[in-house]
Amino acid sequence: MELLFGVRAASLDDARILVEAALGARLQAREGLHNGGDYYALRRPDYMLKLRENIDLDDTEREFDGLSEPDFPEFTWLLYLEEIDASHEIIGLLKGRATTFTRLRQRQDN
Repeated sequence: MELLFGVRAASLDDARILVEAALGARLQAREGLHNGGDYYALRRPDYMLKLRENIDLDDTEREFDGLSEPDFPEFTWLLYLEEIDASHEIIGLLKGRATTFTRLRQRQDN
């Protein structure tokens, strides 16, 4: 399953601090054009997490208003959870902090 959460924070570093506090895990700083420049990631045996800015640096023609997730322009910071089971405890931890994390999308594996 794949989940997308919007994160309410003033900066990417603030968003990282909030995610780390919620999950009790340290995220790794990364950089990549495909992920909007600077981002954070965490790989575990039972899930993959990415925290990044809602920006598409490849959208030079502004087809999607320069956003990686144009359906959610109100969220500057996005938290992707991939390869995760629907019953994983992290989902409950994030849902329990609804003022900070908003579930935006859920996709099931085919």
